Amino acid sequence: MATLKDKSKINIGSALVLTGKTETCLSSVHCAYYGCYQLILYYLDTAFFYSDAKRKAEYDSYLQAPNGGRKLGSHEYWIHKFTGFVKDKKGKVFNSLQIDKNIRALREARTEADYQETDFSKKQTDELYETARDTIKIIDKSFE
Repeated sequence: MATLKDKSKINIGSALVLTGKTETCLSSVHCAYYGCYQLILYYLDTAFFYSDAKRKAEYDSYLQAPNGGRKLGSHEYWIHKFTGFVKDKKGKVFNSLQIDKNIRALREARTEADYQETDFSKKQTDELYETARDTIKIIDKSFE
């Protein structure tokens, strides 16, 4: 059975394959983001003991809790939770800030690529792939 870390590697590999195959390749943007997000879920599970069932229960509880503000989507919620955990690790504040900045840019690009009538140039998809690859390195380095 493929772990989320395995799926992360598959997605970032797919992003590389898809990047530059055509003048605009929106699928590479999608894969680049998910390569990072799946690695976050992997470490939430393995390092912080947030199994899929525990994540579902916690997020469902969060959605049902009263608060006057806007609720975070599930991806936003878990990215925020993860970067908070990384920030709390001794000496990993920079990693947390960089992961947050990069994953937000990738998520925004992924949403645009998936749901808006937008094209991305080869240069843009190359840059997004590099951002994803760098983010994965930072995430992994945070757990060495």
